[in-house]
Amino acid sequence: MLKKLLVLFVAVLLTSSSLQAQYLPERGEWFHFSYSLLSFTNTPPELTQKWNSNGWQLMLMRESLFSRRSHWGIAYGFGFSSNFWHTNLNIQAVPNNPELQYTYLPSDSSYKSNRFSASYIDIPVEFRYRSKSNSRGQYFRFYFGGLVGFRMNSYAAFQSQDYSVKYYRINDLSKVHYGVFVRTGWWLFNLYAYYGLNTDFQSNSIVPKGLDKMHSLSLGLSISL
Repeated sequence: MLKKLLVLFVAVLLTSSSLQAQYLPERGEWFHFSYSLLSFTNTPPELTQKWNSNGWQLMLMRESLFSRRSHWGIAYGFGFSSNFWHTNLNIQAVPNNPELQYTYLPSDSSYKSNRFSASYIDIPVEFRYRSKSNSRGQYFRFYFGGLVGFRMNSYAAFQSQDYSVKYYRINDLSKVHYGVFVRTGWWLFNLYAYYGLNTDFQSNSIVPKGLDKMHSLSLGLSISL
């Protein structure tokens, strides 16, 4: 009798563990790589944006579920991002003047490239929802959150047929950026969107009127592992 009860107990325990395993969500991803096309919102009429403005972002995250069986959780970590804006905004140094000069290139100007760039160390936090996975371990995700980042470096570069020039430390760009983002998709692949809550340029007398009102918008794809 005791032997039968022991066998029954073990069978119930194994069945219970199996049922629990079926309803536990998949382990959260810890690595995200995103590639986006960039644009500015609330731009001055003189600014012309190019289609090839782009950026990339790398995030390393740690996840905590709200409970053992929950499909909801929170993740936090750190990351690195770089943005490359291609516009008609020309940034150049002035002889005997420590301040940079900002001008708009005419529409009939001939040049190969004109861009400015900034790189950031980011601290992201996101709320996560994941559906139950299928037999292949694939599932739907919807993550939303925010980040704050600190500018590491920046530069402006201009290249024409005859010469190229590069200026470092564009300090008129905001030293800190922060915003909200959404990442949603199936299995490894996601749609990604980010909106910057801060303005991209600091308010000062050097920056042309309207530049200090612009916000960043990123739309692209990301891979989660």
